[in-house]
Amino acid sequence: MGFKVKGSHKEPYKDLLCQICKGVFEEPMVSNDCKHIFCKECLNKKGFKHFKCPIDGKDISAVNVNSNIPESVKSKLNRVIVKCRNNECKTRLKLCDIRTHELHDCWFSKVECRRGCGKWVKRIDERIHDVMCAMELSSFETFEKSVSQSSSGCSSPAYSPKMPSKEKKFSKDKECEWNIAHTTGSNKRKEKKTNCVIQ
Repeated sequence: MGFKVKGSHKEPYKDLLCQICKGVFEEPMVSNDCKHIFCKECLNKKGFKHFKCPIDGKDISAVNVNSNIPESVKSKLNRVIVKCRNNECKTRLKLCDIRTHELHDCWFSKVECRRGCGKWVKRIDERIHDVMCAMELSSFETFEKSVSQSSSGCSSPAYSPKMPSKEKKFSKDKECEWNIAHTTGSNKRKEKKTNCVIQ
């Protein structure tokens, strides 16, 4: 999309305006057939499918355009001063430099989160978002780890389903002695049987 020019300011740039977006050319492409110039992005949005030149109605396709615009047009474009398209930014630069400013330098251009959360934030807010995103990611990983431990039965030893084999044998022997003592009378309380079956 080209750079917008308002009202009376359009006159000096009338031969530098894209007839699709009505802005000053950005990455200009020229048709081999009709020789008219358009922004590269404007042509891409049209998709070159049954697209006709808005000036003379000739067909335009991807195979009959190129970036070799006339030197006279290129020279004029290099002298054009434009404002950064981010509303909060007041920077004004030559047309040939403004795109680099917007992509890499402008504090108000949006950039994608480096941690991969999928959010786009203004460059001026990037550091704050990075810290917040790191905290959220850390909290999520801690929660995920605790859920994983709970599902595997390892969260608390009190709920361990197995007892050591020696303790299990000891418990059975004690239970067996207690039952024998109460079923055979007080004079046999000290009697021990290692293999007993209580019915």
